[in-house]
Amino acid sequence: MRNRFADANSRSRMLDILRREADASKTICRDTGDSRVSNGPEENESTESEVGSDDRDPSERFVDLDLNCDTLDTNLVWSKLPMQGKREFCRLINSGEIKNYVPLWIPWWHAKNDAVVEEVNPSIDGTNNPSPNRLPPPLRLSKIFLSGKLPHHSVVFVLLDVLLGYAFIARLYNGDYMDLKHEAASNFCQIVASFGCSRISKSPPNEKCRDTSRTVILSPISSRIPPTFSSVSQVVGSVQIRLCQLKFPCSPQTMVVLLEDTVALTRTGSNVCHALEDAHILINSVRSGIDTEGPTEHEAPKKQLLNAHHKLAFLRSCFNLQDPTALKWQASIFPIFQSQLSVELCKQITSFSTENSRHVEPAAGPNWRQMIRDSKERVITQLM
Repeated sequence: MRNRFADANSRSRMLDILRREADASKTICRDTGDSRVSNGPEENESTESEVGSDDRDPSERFVDLDLNCDTLDTNLVWSKLPMQGKREFCRLINSGEIKNYVPLWIPWWHAKNDAVVEEVNPSIDGTNNPSPNRLPPPLRLSKIFLSGKLPHHSVVFVLLDVLLGYAFIARLYNGDYMDLKHEAASNFCQIVASFGCSRISKSPPNEKCRDTSRTVILSPISSRIPPTFSSVSQVVGSVQIRLCQLKFPCSPQTMVVLLEDTVALTRTGSNVCHALEDAHILINSVRSGIDTEGPTEHEAPKKQLLNAHHKLAFLRSCFNLQDPTALKWQASIFPIFQSQLSVELCKQITSFSTENSRHVEPAAGPNWRQMIRDSKERVITQLM
């Protein structure tokens, strides 16, 4: 989220450094091999074992591991790294240079090729073949509203709440949110206030770390009623507050990026259907795995997941491209909503630019106490 574009200069500079280090290590290994001839047999064996354990090819180290497996133990991979590799990895993490090695992920809604949406969205290709990553087609509005009425116009604000949360989760996990679906679904449900999140909390403590000798008093937490939004600004403010409470990036720049994502998502009806389906698949995959996989460290409450499921199912029905009633309703409210969204984006960009151009007064330096003591003027000149 903080680095949308990779730095090409940093990447090339880091690759040059790694090449020089690799050449230097080869030279050291050759010198070590030449000096090993003069050593005794026992010392030769110990030196060969140390060098062999640290200079093995990475393919030989991980030959017995399936690196593409979803259940791969990261601690096992870490244990197979040499000490020099572990130190280099920690150095890259601490310096922030690791971002130069992470592939730049381009969101599908910003991609120029629209074939991605057509391939994933089952409501467009017209097929209803069962698949673990496919959902049943959404219900028609005539089956939800038997009286023939249309959804309320405030449904678009619920859609905005969901799309902002979806865009943030997709960027947070670099597009691979299904790899950590329990954590991603929990964060998604807590960011979107329309799902009726009951609390903002961190992950539960590990059972092994609990002290059985202590008495823990648990108090029930009443569920929070989902808010009723009446403007785009209220939705944006709600998402920003929740990101701040969850200690996620919540700066004005982050909100500008999320609003740009939402504008791109709402540009076409197929984009909206694709995003809602992705979010629905994420929630349903976690709901179906609760009973089979058991509780995990990051787990959203069942009631919260159920509320999210119902909201997403209703939104998919409202924005169904195969329902004439839904298309009629979309034509009446969507142009106004898109205009409001563009105005809010311009407002956020303007406020962000104004804040950056504001003059900042110099703060007091580390020697401010000495500056006060050196002043010849007395603070109190006369006692009343």
